[in-house]
Amino acid sequence: MLSLGRAAKRKNTRPLINCGAAPFECVPTYNDDAHVFDRTLFMNNYGVRTNANPAFEAWNWNAPLWLGVNTINVNGKTTTLVGSSFWGLEVVEALRDHMEDTLREIMAQAPRRGGKEVPAYGAKKNEGLV
Repeated sequence: MLSLGRAAKRKNTRPLINCGAAPFECVPTYNDDAHVFDRTLFMNNYGVRTNANPAFEAWNWNAPLWLGVNTINVNGKTTTLVGSSFWGLEVVEALRDHMEDTLREIMAQAPRRGGKEVPAYGAKKNEGLV
């Protein structure tokens, strides 16, 4: 079964919703028990991207649903956003600060030579997936 967006692109038409997963997961008819406004951590890692602007500093790309945590690396600068439509600024800032402290503790214990000392994941990739 194709999503509406992919089916529309194959027909050279515009999809009904031209964006990521969050909008169609918000409606009560979405067929999943992980509702984005009810005790759900919406987390994305958008990976490594580039931006032609040499003055680039940060990228605001978040899904502030019940609790959203999105990370993206653009031009070598990592931005992690924590947002919520429910918890308020004080709680979101406390969550963000705790996440940062925890990650910095983990990084402080990481091998000094970087990935050369970290074992590689050896499973074969399924090349058939797109």
